[in-house]
Amino acid sequence: MLHTLHNLEKLNVRRCGSVKEVVQLEELVDEESHAIALAKLREVQLHDLPELTHLCKETLNEALVFKILKLLNLVNLLPPSTAKSLVQLKNLKVGGSDMIKEVVSGGGGEATEEIAFCKLEHIALVCLANLTSFCLGGYTFSFPSLDHLVVEECPKMKFSLKASQPHQG
Repeated sequence: MLHTLHNLEKLNVRRCGSVKEVVQLEELVDEESHAIALAKLREVQLHDLPELTHLCKETLNEALVFKILKLLNLVNLLPPSTAKSLVQLKNLKVGGSDMIKEVVSGGGGEATEEIAFCKLEHIALVCLANLTSFCLGGYTFSFPSLDHLVVEECPKMKFSLKASQPHQG
């Protein structure tokens, strides 16, 4: 069905007790088909999905605004391959889950490997009882456009902010 929704700009999934994965791209043949299928998708809102285990198993090639609320079984939101592909992402809001431990799953990353969210301006992490880190693995992250960061009611969250020289040019 995804190939027939190539004009889809907003996806809102709410109160669906049996949804385990929101975006399934495996039915499409190649990465180019993935990009075409999601070419206009700009916003994904998910709310009260107790069985959700994956947002998407494959790499997403288009920018999305995520508003993730009450994802009860999701331990991490994005695999690193998906995080790397979200170069146009501007807003990320994650909240209301007792299961999420990290936003980007950390397995397998090299300490020198960087994931850049070049256009990410706003991050809100709210009411995440078990969130311990943005990413537990060996990745480093850069947020050159970030101007608004909210971390609220995340009692296990540990993070440090590392300042760097702004790019001149």
